[in-house]
Amino acid sequence: MTDYAIRTGLKILPQAWHDLLEIGFVYSRQGKRLEASAVTYSIVSKLKELQDFAMLGNKTPLSSLNEKKYLMLMIDKYACIYRKVENTVYIYHITELQRDYPKLMK
Repeated sequence: MTDYAIRTGLKILPQAWHDLLEIGFVYSRQGKRLEASAVTYSIVSKLKELQDFAMLGNKTPLSSLNEKKYLMLMIDKYACIYRKVENTVYIYHITELQRDYPKLMK
């Protein structure tokens, strides 16, 4: 980070926390508790990078979200939908893109 870079805040909104917990539960129900922990940790770690690199994501597959300046950060097979507002990055959804595509439209 350079001297003139401003670190942004990071807010994982309730729906995104719920999504993250559900991802962990899916692995746990399959008897993969260690993998559940590793996957959720990996997602949170990558989301923290948005504090320094808020524009790390790409446009979403939905033009309605793109018009509102939402971005999508892919982490393994998970799409994290977020938007930067002033000096804070807000995480709205974390979803498995192939399985939960309709969640993006909510």
